[in-house]
Amino acid sequence: MMMRTENEMNNRDDGGDGIDPECRCPVCYEWLEAPVTFECNHSICLGCLQQMLDSAYCKGVCPMCRHRILNFIRRNAKNPAAMVNQPLAARIAQKRAEGARSTRRPVTPP
Repeated sequence: MMMRTENEMNNRDDGGDGIDPECRCPVCYEWLEAPVTFECNHSICLGCLQQMLDSAYCKGVCPMCRHRILNFIRRNAKNPAAMVNQPLAARIAQKRAEGARSTRRPVTPP
């Protein structure tokens, strides 16, 4: 699991892959899938959070700013799906759909 710093994230464009930096996970560096937004307002994928928590190296902090997230995790431990930021997930789905439409090329008959 490769983590990037906030400066690396902010200083990059979409990397040529069409992913808006707001929609990119700082852990896996892919589209945010089931985004979880911490109290510090940083978001990561729910799957990345689960892997991070399962890791022997987990310090219980945000991978971007090192804000402690253990209380947030404990409050939501019984229902991890409730941690998903639904408004952000909807914006990401819309941006992905817009990106897919903009990359399609018109088909011309032979």
